[in-house]
Amino acid sequence: MMIVDGLSTYHDKGIEAITESIRMTNIEKVKAHGLRLINGFGD
Repeated sequence: MMIVDGLSTYHDKGIEAITESIRMTNIEKVKAHGLRLINGFGD
């Protein structure tokens, strides 16, 4: 989750990297966290 949080500091520019991280993990908690971050960028 720390990696996804780090990528989120890039906001819209980090979406692709966050998406890739979500795709690569099997940990549901990390996937959900990444999706919440991406969805929050539009706020």
